[in-house]
Amino acid sequence: GETGMAIVRAIVAGERDPGQLATLRHGRCKHSETAFVEFLTGHWRDEHLHTLASALQLYEATQGQIASTTTRLQAEVRALQPEDRRDTPVPPHPNPTKEKALLRRGDQEMRTELYRWAGVDLTRIDGISAGAAEVILTEVGLDLSAFPSEKHFASWLRLAPLVAVLERHLPSGSSVLEIGMGPGKDLRWLGRRFRPTGSDKSSIFVDRVRAAEPIADVLSLDAVTLETDRRFDAIYSNKVLHHLTPDELARSLRAQRRLLREGGLALHALWHGDRLEVHQGERCQYYTAQTFADQMGELFEVVETGTYAEMADDDSLYVVLRRPVSGRLAPLEREPAAPP
Repeated sequence: GETGMAIVRAIVAGERDPGQLATLRHGRCKHSETAFVEFLTGHWRDEHLHTLASALQLYEATQGQIASTTTRLQAEVRALQPEDRRDTPVPPHPNPTKEKALLRRGDQEMRTELYRWAGVDLTRIDGISAGAAEVILTEVGLDLSAFPSEKHFASWLRLAPLVAVLERHLPSGSSVLEIGMGPGKDLRWLGRRFRPTGSDKSSIFVDRVRAAEPIADVLSLDAVTLETDRRFDAIYSNKVLHHLTPDELARSLRAQRRLLREGGLALHALWHGDRLEVHQGERCQYYTAQTFADQMGELFEVVETGTYAEMADDDSLYVVLRRPVSGRLAPLEREPAAPP
């Protein structure tokens, strides 16, 4: 933020007085100047100061390259604008909060240039930033005739309607555990509406997400055992459970039931079909709604199922499950104890 960068630049310039550095605090910061003085009181080690200066130099060089590329992109977009729209202002955004965010991030100029080219403001779509609109329009242009249907376009974008499905059944602000988050793409989408917790067995992905999103809530969990004492309103996975053997899937579903509050939901996406494929030792079990339901027994109630296109029509299956409230089905809170 503004405060952090101002303080870093001052330190690199030679300032060491915590009181002076604290005066650079932005007026909207939650912490007081006194708190900043405490945070900034410590030892100034030469090797750390050298590393900080190098990092700042690299950051500013990168920002300069980004600004140069952005200027070039805007010029290219201007060249594509019809004459009658080149001076047309972009209409006010229907969401004042999002418009303020666009202004704050410096995205208003690109938003305006894209509007003058396309004739529509793509940032009006929930979840589409000026950057996302720029990528879509510069990659495919204004002619979408190459995509026979919405499904094909969504497939090209690598989008699935999973978050929208969850929104139909789960109140905004609910806690959601994602199993097998990978690099965290879906975790970011979930965070637009819910309170997500990411998880993965791979320390590489856990470390990567934590580095990219320091405030992200991330756990190191095996998709089979899910060993945590926390509870959630919902559990989510996207193309994860099909890697499990039937025994592992049964164990995972029992663990999921344990982590869900009564009435909690689980949404899982899998490959749709009725075959098993093994590639270099990694299994991929295709499911239909019925074959997946057969794996559940009486652990969950099926709320909704459907298919969608990821690579081809109806190649993907989603299932929405609900943990029954007490008394509706026989409880099964823990995995059976392993034999001695």
